[in-house]
Amino acid sequence: MTEEAILRRKSQLFLNNLSPVKNTYEDFVRKKLKPGKFLTTKTGVLKVAGMLSLLFSEAFFVAQKRCEDTSSWYPYLLPISLGVALILQFVLYCIFSIGGAVRQPGFWIYLDITVVLLSSVCSLISSILTYADCASTSVLHKVPGITGMIGGIILLISCGAIFMMYRYNEEEQENEEEKPSNIANKRVVDSRKSIFA
Repeated sequence: MTEEAILRRKSQLFLNNLSPVKNTYEDFVRKKLKPGKFLTTKTGVLKVAGMLSLLFSEAFFVAQKRCEDTSSWYPYLLPISLGVALILQFVLYCIFSIGGAVRQPGFWIYLDITVVLLSSVCSLISSILTYADCASTSVLHKVPGITGMIGGIILLISCGAIFMMYRYNEEEQENEEEKPSNIANKRVVDSRKSIFA
């Protein structure tokens, strides 16, 4: 048993010396998900902007007078859907910010994509229903629906941004050494003008 482990280790060291492993997708993402690094990424900024928009929408909706002649679900739908979306977003944002996703970035990113898609679609639908249900002509009654829609769209964009961050392959520009086979295949071009041209 130990001899097999030693042989595997030796062969792994031999392969690493022969052709070292460069940064993979996981390593690249792990660098961005280290504690404190996620805050400065485009995805982190988009998440904060989306959460602030949803928070503003919910606070504005709760603070103002209720729109008259609305359905029975009107006072509950928007605050509950935006509140759940905010809590889920905040928990995932904290996990990414403190570096909790460094060990298994794929799992956390796919979980975040799923949660963000579902919560932002629900917040978009509830914002649209709230906007449409209020027949008031007052602009103040339309603001929570509009900002909720904006927050949902920003969170959908952040969902795409985190997916792109996970799938991004950094192209490393390496100076390729010319191999003898490449030199033989190259055509030598003389810079002088031909008398036959």
